Amino acid sequence: MESQVEKIVLIVDESIRADILGINGYGKGTTPYLRSVETGLINFGLAASASNCSDYSNLILRTGIRKGAIPDHDQMSLKTPSIWQLTKRAGYYNVYLDAQSAEEWGNYQNFMNKQEATFIDELLRLRQGVAYESDGVARDKLIDLLKQPGKVFIMLNKYGIHFPYFRSYPPESIIFTPALGPGEPMNDREKSLNSFMNGIRWSVDDWFKGLLSESGEFGNYVIIYTSDHGQNIVDDGTLATHCRPRANRFEGIVPMMVFASDAATLERLKAAQAEGYDRTSHFQVFPTLIKLAGYNGAWVKSHYGASLGEPLGSSPEFFVGDVHGRGSVRNWVSIFPNGIENDQRP
Repeated sequence: MESQVEKIVLIVDESIRADILGINGYGKGTTPYLRSVETGLINFGLAASASNCSDYSNLILRTGIRKGAIPDHDQMSLKTPSIWQLTKRAGYYNVYLDAQSAEEWGNYQNFMNKQEATFIDELLRLRQGVAYESDGVARDKLIDLLKQPGKVFIMLNKYGIHFPYFRSYPPESIIFTPALGPGEPMNDREKSLNSFMNGIRWSVDDWFKGLLSESGEFGNYVIIYTSDHGQNIVDDGTLATHCRPRANRFEGIVPMMVFASDAATLERLKAAQAEGYDRTSHFQVFPTLIKLAGYNGAWVKSHYGASLGEPLGSSPEFFVGDVHGRGSVRNWVSIFPNGIENDQRP
């Protein structure tokens, strides 16, 4: 097993809705920095999360359970080898950065447990007292790890954007107005949307500007960036933002971007970008990660399905309901209006 990629990173952001990113054609300047990046970035546009609930999406991203195995009545997602086991077997030093949990909490989230954590070499809980500072601390640690010698696999759960959105960015970073303030109800969609866009500028665009400004000193790297789920921003008149049994499509629209210095990876994914634009899914992330770690491509596809370099084979959609089959709600929801794909390929 031989991998040419020294640093493999999976960044899972929180509640980032891809159709509100300027880089994906949104009409307002939410991501001016990302739109300016000319090299080392393959953007797959809108993607489908595995679920509209964070815990299920993260579990699927870490275990590679296939779409056809859901609902997972036998709970194989809780029994199958995790990404940590496969990357460790491939010779990687495993690091988990959790910007949503504080060190003193000592907790696991998203179905992770002590058994899974035994395959993690370094687990850092980085939630700060001022919540919006958490991702900056995580970024500093990530930069440090990417500059170190040796093979490392890193998964980062960012703090991202949580409702109420104004807690996800500093007051001086308000660009889009009028925005929500403390104690204001969310049902003002204009203010909610502006607050969300302010969060994107701070938590996504500015965050990546700080990260990539150091990339010249990184080892040979590939970074996959997505979010756990999207967000309902009063789009259907209701206030719940995600994880609803009657989900709308916006709850499953997430970004899918690959940042890399590895020329072979960039060339392969660039070739797949036109076919995969607005057509990728969380279910392709796990196969991509273990292929980067050196596992045989044919074996990966037969066991885990298509990677980001291959056609998904179905319309991008996300699961609504309990992934383990409990309860009466078990639906797949397309990320496209009325389930009809728009041809937005570059």
